Amino acid sequence: MRKLSFIIILFTIMGLFSPKAHGAKKEIDFNFPQDVSKNALADLKSALNTGNSELTVDALIRYSIAQSGISDENLGEIVDKIESTAKKEKRPEVKALLYYFEAYVFNSYMENGDVRYAETVEGEKPGKDYSEWNRDQFIAKREQLLALALADRHALEQVPVTSMPNIIKCNNLGALYVPTLFQFLALKCGDMSNDPAFKQSASEQYMQSVQNNVPAYIYAVHNIEGGTRCYEVYQQNIDNEHCGMLLENLWSRDDRYEITR
Repeated sequence: MRKLSFIIILFTIMGLFSPKAHGAKKEIDFNFPQDVSKNALADLKSALNTGNSELTVDALIRYSIAQSGISDENLGEIVDKIESTAKKEKRPEVKALLYYFEAYVFNSYMENGDVRYAETVEGEKPGKDYSEWNRDQFIAKREQLLALALADRHALEQVPVTSMPNIIKCNNLGALYVPTLFQFLALKCGDMSNDPAFKQSASEQYMQSVQNNVPAYIYAVHNIEGGTRCYEVYQQNIDNEHCGMLLENLWSRDDRYEITR
């Protein structure tokens, strides 16, 4: 089975502060995060002026990671920068990526930071001091942002996943099975969310969006539905070269299904 590959550059940029990423140095460059942050802000300003969507997202990611490298108390500053950029942004696909990235930032802070477990008081509105937020408030914010990321399904379905190669990298198989930004974000947001209703909605919309694309539909059934549906779709598309992946869901899972070819 050929391997499907998707990489969002957000994760690979984490290597920015690795010594190997900058060549061997005898002395540690303590000013490096500040330099990255400063350069990223300059790039962000340029990207907003020229309408460069890839540079907009890339600059914000570099800025956010640099700021978190400077101090683990910079969450407010990072969030303010992302939100102010998203507010100015007119392109729905860029807004969606920024919402997803902001959700990722909140989720990472919640998982890695010292977050309180105290229950939220009914009617309480969280302030801007994220050190005072409890886990429920972080989760609520994350889920709100994930919903915003998928809000404009129609617009996101018009954007090929290959249209931002400096933000999202995928191989040819990835582009075939997950062809649009909506499907890509539906998978990412569904994975990050812990809300059963949201996960169900994201899955249903994802399945609807690939109904008329046989390879993408087969991949979606393989990943999301499984079981009986895999057997049914395999039989319906038995002559399609891509339906072989459905066999992974059938072999040694249920002996009631007999593969006829």
